Amino acid sequence: MTMNALMKANLPSPDRARGLTLVELMVSLAIFSVLMLGLGTMFSANKRNYAVQEEFARLQENGRFGFSFMAQDMRQAGYSGCNPSVNVLLNSNDPTLYDFSISVGGYEAAGTGPGTTTDISALGTAGAWVDSSGAGLPAGLAGNVLAGSDVLVVKGGTARDDIVIAGLTPPTAAAIPTVGATGIPQGTIVMISDCQYADVFQNSANAAGATLSRGVGVGGNAPGNVAPGGNPLSQSYDGTAKVIVSSIRAYYVGFNINGQPALFRLDYSQPGAVPQEIAEGVENMQILYGEDMDGDYSPDRYVTADLVADPLNIISVQIGLLVRTPQTVPRGLADNNTYALLGIPGANAITMDPNNDARFRKVFRSTVYIRNNAVCRERVGQNNCSG
Repeated sequence: MTMNALMKANLPSPDRARGLTLVELMVSLAIFSVLMLGLGTMFSANKRNYAVQEEFARLQENGRFGFSFMAQDMRQAGYSGCNPSVNVLLNSNDPTLYDFSISVGGYEAAGTGPGTTTDISALGTAGAWVDSSGAGLPAGLAGNVLAGSDVLVVKGGTARDDIVIAGLTPPTAAAIPTVGATGIPQGTIVMISDCQYADVFQNSANAAGATLSRGVGVGGNAPGNVAPGGNPLSQSYDGTAKVIVSSIRAYYVGFNINGQPALFRLDYSQPGAVPQEIAEGVENMQILYGEDMDGDYSPDRYVTADLVADPLNIISVQIGLLVRTPQTVPRGLADNNTYALLGIPGANAITMDPNNDARFRKVFRSTVYIRNNAVCRERVGQNNCSG
């Protein structure tokens, strides 16, 4: 083969060297664009679904978290040692906050009883509340509770086994000596208890002292004590009695620092206490109280706080929470629903009508049995555990 023939044989043919035509390139680009559009749509949908699931998970978590706090306190409600009669030596006539023979109570928001529907889309903190005695919200709650939402107050205590009473304390004593410093700050509400009696007062001694004092001066902390001279302890106490640090915890719905609704807790038994945010996204809370009217240790009716005939008869509590997602849901639809928090829809339900926004909402309900109330009534053999 000649050199020219060999060179011609190695040259690419025109068909093999021509590349893509403009039509082929445009078809390829179109297919690629469709594939990329599908991938982008899939990615966007997955991202949106993830955001929706995350918001719903936070809603679920907030609802359960709020209930866990309240349920834990209510299981301890009414604890006073081994359930004796309670003698309150505090200088207050507020039964909802400071009467420790009443372990559970609250304040009913006006116009939110069974059979009502409340528009909570534009409510602020200006409203009306009332407890079983006819009293309104106390300091610390007034001006902070969202209108249309109830308030729950739970009283109980925690035994301090590390604090031992020294010697025998006579009923007329203004101070109860202890073995070593108590560590209990001035202004804390405490209880001295055995299996027969319990006395509640506000500690006027400082934490470094080896004494608990029920003197009138409590460092300016409310509510203070009645004068010890004319108000003796129920009995003499010795080292067998328990020292119990009491708790008075009010649960309510208010605005957090971001201007969003949330569940709060305020402890009135501690000096200088400030509200604690428990769970964000809680938009409304409704409470019904189960009264045992015939002494058989089961509720005969459920009523709002203002209709409770005798707070000493409360042995269970029904709670309804309306919880929303903290953020709007991507491409969420306007929420035009109403939500029945408690009761039977269409009959005697307590219904809330929230903002028509792009948020998910869910109602959480629970009934908590106040076991210390039932045990105390059965043990004492009367319809209450008051002194």
